[in-house]
Amino acid sequence: MIRNSPPLMQALQQVIPVQAMAEPWQIAQTVLFLLGAHSSYITATDIAVDGGVTGGGIFWPVGRSVGVLGGAGPDPRVSTTS
Repeated sequence: MIRNSPPLMQALQQVIPVQAMAEPWQIAQTVLFLLGAHSSYITATDIAVDGGVTGGGIFWPVGRSVGVLGGAGPDPRVSTTS
């Protein structure tokens, strides 16, 4: 869904701690892990496969900077230019 919004995609690429968007195979590896025996004791939790974005609390300033969360305008901490 993020890839459908070029402004959001550009803003996120600048702030993702691992400095790259996830590839489909990376998401698939997590799904395969969760389906396998090694994850048998994992219950009732969210696993963020996002390069550290949620851990860094980045969604709010990025969302505001591209206007998808409303608010008083762009967050000055997030640049949306290349």
